[in-house]
Amino acid sequence: MENSTFEVLKECGNARLGRLKTAHGVYETPIFMPVGTNANVKLMSSEDLQEIGVGILLGNSYHLAVRPGLEVIRAHGGLHEFMGWHGSILTDSGGFQVFSLRKLIKISDEGVLITSPIDGSKIFLTPAYSMTIQKTLNSDIAMVLDHCPSPTDDYEEALVATRRTHKWALECLMEGVNDHQLLFAIVQGGMFEDLRLESSKSLSQYPFDGFAIGGLSLGEEPERTLHLSKISISYLPRQKPRYFMGGGSPALIVKLVELGVDMFDSVFPTRLARHGTALTWEGRLNVKAGRYKSDKNPLDTNCQCKVCSTYSRSYIHHLIDRGETLGGILITYHNLYFMMRFMEQLRRSIFDGSFNFFKEEVLSVYELEKNSGYHGNHVSGLKADIFNFSESGLYSSAVGPWAFRTNPAGIIENELRRVLLGGTFRLGEGAQAKSFSFALVQPPQDSLAGVISLSADFTDFNVERLSVLYVVAGQVGTTNLGGGIGLDRIVENGTESYSVFVDLGAQGKFVEDGYLGYSIAMKKLQLWSSQSPELKILSVGGGLKLDFEQMVFAFDITYFNEELWNLAPSAQLNVKPVSLYVTVPFLYKSLTESSVSVEFGASLDLGTLDLGFSVLYPFSTMNSSDLLKELRYNWQVDFRWILNGNI
Repeated sequence: MENSTFEVLKECGNARLGRLKTAHGVYETPIFMPVGTNANVKLMSSEDLQEIGVGILLGNSYHLAVRPGLEVIRAHGGLHEFMGWHGSILTDSGGFQVFSLRKLIKISDEGVLITSPIDGSKIFLTPAYSMTIQKTLNSDIAMVLDHCPSPTDDYEEALVATRRTHKWALECLMEGVNDHQLLFAIVQGGMFEDLRLESSKSLSQYPFDGFAIGGLSLGEEPERTLHLSKISISYLPRQKPRYFMGGGSPALIVKLVELGVDMFDSVFPTRLARHGTALTWEGRLNVKAGRYKSDKNPLDTNCQCKVCSTYSRSYIHHLIDRGETLGGILITYHNLYFMMRFMEQLRRSIFDGSFNFFKEEVLSVYELEKNSGYHGNHVSGLKADIFNFSESGLYSSAVGPWAFRTNPAGIIENELRRVLLGGTFRLGEGAQAKSFSFALVQPPQDSLAGVISLSADFTDFNVERLSVLYVVAGQVGTTNLGGGIGLDRIVENGTESYSVFVDLGAQGKFVEDGYLGYSIAMKKLQLWSSQSPELKILSVGGGLKLDFEQMVFAFDITYFNEELWNLAPSAQLNVKPVSLYVTVPFLYKSLTESSVSVEFGASLDLGTLDLGFSVLYPFSTMNSSDLLKELRYNWQVDFRWILNGNI
């Protein structure tokens, strides 16, 4: 196993230009490897991949062992022959399924029993059997079986996974691989520095052909990814290749190359393509946007691929708009072509000493994103939307303008399955209140997303409210539509009542990817109540938003069922991770019954934790409205927190 399969040709700081030798070719590193989980890269043929210049593909040994099965691949003479691929293949051991299919596994020190989500069949994956699978697949690079912990695992859980990974790595080493195959070990350790240091130090003592950094880019903050990657590399031998598992965005790649990483894989470019987004030298290009309907330019004016040489943005926009598969094929081809040229330029920059300049150019057009574990998905400011489904207060602006952000259509923006837990504490001159919320967010599948939320509100007006709400949202053209049904339990002055209600809403932009957006919603359409059989609506409203990302302006109008109007102009400044806002609500019922207030606040986004506060001061009050009776008080201060995580 120990042979000269890798050499470092040149260094620029810690960035390395290297050469990796495999049975099917010799490749310069840093290198990007497209993911072909089921013996194919989605929407691409092996001929396309070869034409683009792909050197190494990634295959998943567990999924291939389930379907088509080892007998089929053995009959073809291996995975290369089965898929007609003449380049090299790296096969994952199945360790990632310990994380991704954790609800379908039973794990012990002997191995992991995995129930297939496809057909329910069971495979007991041991280190020895993982090596048998990969020897049958006859890949160029095999990976040891590892226990990939969740980023939310505590120290004891991560410690068990790390020790188990070491044990399995040595068993894989003893089992061995085919003569031509290379065997890579995997550094684990969860989110804990000492465990990653120990993993790196221990594994580096054994004669593996290369080392991978596993268990990262699974939803943690990008700064945490980079910090733990640096620690994971610390003891790895200089003369062996270093492979970061699951990193594929241009920004993350250049930052990891800067630390000394050589190899990368991800579904990032192909998944983006299937959702209508192209990678270009000017950043991402959302071809679905209406602005490209008549655009005759290629996807990237600096690209020489056959897609950019043949087709216009307008044509590809049309294909995506009509749901034609060819649209995804063309963008996938282009994105992988871009990644191959991107890596070529990266290697050239290391060779000629201009890597730092290249890195800064990349970071100027590609942001370093929080990774979901499915490489590229992200959440678009949904956390506030969920927790304002309840009626815990009059104003929703405590996390910024856009008072009708409680619009149920907003959940379609979410792309991760998440659990959120939050609370609000209100202090004021005579006004005390608190609320707690829980939500489970299901990302869009077939253009539908869902949220189930539970909230409880307690005020000093002898009112308690418990609400359960389920919301579904979808996208039609450039408009998001949403609706929810909920149940309220209200205790007021000792009297208990129940009601069933519906929320409806729509939101979008007048021009996709434009600055001007709109939102309309109807909240709490009461279908049934134990106190009153009447059909009634709590509020109907809408608004306009002018969004310049760092600066946002909004104007919202809400009509309440007490013949009361609320007009609220607002502005927000976003300087990550801080947001500052101010809004001036004007409440009007008649010439003699009106109120003007000012509310300002701030929020701090710490990734898994959001903290915020707001201060409301009414310049004038209106005493006749029961709905707005908290405005009788001179001031009130809200403190908010939201804890969120991926599942």
